[in-house]
Amino acid sequence: MRGVYYKNMKWQTTIKVDKKQIHLGTVGSQQEAACFYERAAFMCGREPDFELTAKEKDELSKLSWDDFLTMTRSAINSKSNLTCL
Repeated sequence: MRGVYYKNMKWQTTIKVDKKQIHLGTVGSQQEAACFYERAAFMCGREPDFELTAKEKDELSKLSWDDFLTMTRSAINSKSNLTCL
């Protein structure tokens, strides 16, 4: 699965943008990591591997890349309010 890997007993998700590897975060499951990657891929103008809902696409299209990264990392770090799943 692109952008998702298992390292140090945790699932990590990254995406490459303009030849730079961007670490999105470390989560507890492969499904969570894939979800964050899919959203990041959509934000970069790529076709996600899995279909996002129209509501998700609408919400994401309102964000800038920096706002998306801030929101994603905040959700991952708080762990109490993960927006993926």
